Parts: sequence; C-alpha cells; structure tokens
Amino acid sequence: MKNHARNIVLYTAALAATLIALAGMASCSNESIFASIESEIKLKDPSVKGTVTNVAVYGGVTYAANGRLMRKVGTSREWERMELPPGASRVAEVASSGGALFALCQNADWSYQSLQRFDGTNWTAVTTGTRVIGIRNGSGSIYAFREDSADYTQENINAEYSVVTISGTTVASTVASGLTSRPVAASSGYFATTTAVYNGGSVISTGTDAPTAGIHGIAVDGGILYAATSGYVHRYNGSWSRFAHDVDSPVTGLAWLRNGTKNVLLVAGNEGYGEVVLDGSDMPTVFQWPGEAETSSIATEARKEYKANIEDYNTSMIAIVEDAAVLPAGDAYALYLGIVDKEYDGLWGYYQSTQSVWNRE
Repeated sequence: MKNHARNIVLYTAALAATLIALAGMASCSNESIFASIESEIKLKDPSVKGTVTNVAVYGGVTYAANGRLMRKVGTSREWERMELPPGASRVAEVASSGGALFALCQNADWSYQSLQRFDGTNWTAVTTGTRVIGIRNGSGSIYAFREDSADYTQENINAEYSVVTISGTTVASTVASGLTSRPVAASSGYFATTTAVYNGGSVISTGTDAPTAGIHGIAVDGGILYAATSGYVHRYNGSWSRFAHDVDSPVTGLAWLRNGTKNVLLVAGNEGYGEVVLDGSDMPTVFQWPGEAETSSIATEARKEYKANIEDYNTSMIAIVEDAAVLPAGDAYALYLGIVDKEYDGLWGYYQSTQSVWNRE
C-alpha cells in the first residue's frame, strides 16, 4: 500500500521475461476501476497495444515500439502501423539521433535480427559487429548496447557487454567494453548498467549515496545527473546524494520534466509513477503522487482520473515529448506511459493542454 504521507527526499528474452512477470502481477480486480471511470472519461479504443518499450521522435513523426512499429505524423493524434524493415518479424525498440530513426529488429522468436536505420524513406542495415540488445536516443548518434559474449546456465547469465555509438550505418565509437552487468540507460555523455553509472567509459557511481544496484533509468540536464533505483533517486553533480521515493519496485523508467514552471522527476514503476519535485537549484524537495499539487506533471483536476486509470497498473516505460512539430497546438509537452496489463496494456498519453487527463493512445 502506498504511503501518501511520506515526504522524504528495453528485445531479448531477459526483457521479455521481466515484462511478462509484470503482466502476471497485474490484478484482474482493476477491471472494475476502468469500468467506473468509463462513465466519466470515456476511454479511447486503443491504437498502440501490447508492451511498449520506448518512444522516439524523428522528422516530425512520433514512433513507438511494441513489437510492431507504430507512428503518428505531425500533430495528429492518430497512430498507424508502419511496415517493418526487411526481414524483420518484430521491432523491439526505437531510438532517434536527430538525423535518422533506428529500429532494433528481431525474428519471430524474439532473437536478434538486425539494427536498421530509417532516413524517412528507406531502411538500411547497420553494421554493429555483435548482437545488439538495446538502443537509446542520442544527440548526433544513438547509443547501442551489445552483448559480445554470453554463457547461459540454469542459474546464471555470464555475459560481457559493450556500449557503442552509432552514426550513419556503422559504429562511430566504442564507449565501453568488457562490462559484466547489463546496460540499461543512456543520456547525454552518460550511460548506466544495472550496477553502475558511467561518464564515457569511466565509472562515476562510487562513494557514499552512489547507486550500485537495481539501476533502471538516468536523466541528465546540464551537469546534473539523476539515476533511479528501487527506493531512491540518486543525484550527481560531482558528488552523490540521494532522495527517497515511494514508487513500488521494480522501477521501469526515469524522465525529467523541466518545462515552464514544472521541474520534476517522473519515476515509473510497479504501480503507476511518482514524482520528485526539484527546486530552482535542481535539488529534491518532496516526493508526491501525480496531481497532488500544482508542481505536478499533470493538473490537480486530473488526479482522480490518474488514480482510476494508472495508479494500480504496472508500467514498462515513461517518456516526455516536447517537440512542437509533433504536439497539438497549445501543448507544451506530452507524457507517454506504457501500461502492462492483460486487457488494458499499451500506450497511454497525457497532453498538457489539449488532453489533460490520461487516456489510451
């Protein structure tokens, strides 16, 4: 049960197993919640169903990966299914570099098929060297996480990983290699594995209050980095500090909303998402649930709908889109959340002005 009084400061079988487990935890009793909210806010017929791994924007189009490849053009709110790259049966993840869209493609059995680059018209295979298990948005290039070797037993996965940047159709540079914990996140010049945060190829998560386990998500703005783990967001600005959150484990994503008067970290997890409010110096001040205060990512008037639609459901990802080319007129930002549930799974959206309640995409 959530403690509302507390105010203290993706592609492979492994990912699939995690998300399937999340789906299994979703309670069927939640169906009545959706039924009750339908009488007040009519839920849309879903266009983007399944387990959504990530969202990317390229060339005035918003893309989402859910095994299929979905897109909506410009400011439209209508999603359509896009033809998959040659030979692919599934698209596990998408990422953008500003100059192209990249798709992590799989065979029907979820095994690695290829990494493909889309220039708005054509797909081109990317030379990656070894198997790619994840991709993340970058600036000028994307991050690709590779599994260079693996020894699977019933008890363990003994593997080595590397992190590279992809520019054009080849590896631009190797950021780090010989990693023994799985890469899970990247932003700006940083990336993280499940057990460490790196600046380039150097570990920076050392010392008091540094994250050393259960990392799933980083967010960077300027010289300040946040990493999310179960129970804490960890702040780095030359040294580490940490601030407690109440989001149920496992944490599945972290996003930083700094827009207008909003300055808040969004931590997605086992039951919806929570918020850590930051002050003018980007220091954590309070943990809260969405819609509890004017500082929230959503309107206070949307609190009731959040509680009915989102609060008790497992999540797969969280994303913020602030590109005016893909936002309806009047919206400063849109929030996207992946919901994992046997009946209500898929992509959910919140538009700051034009749809200030969570609803299905």
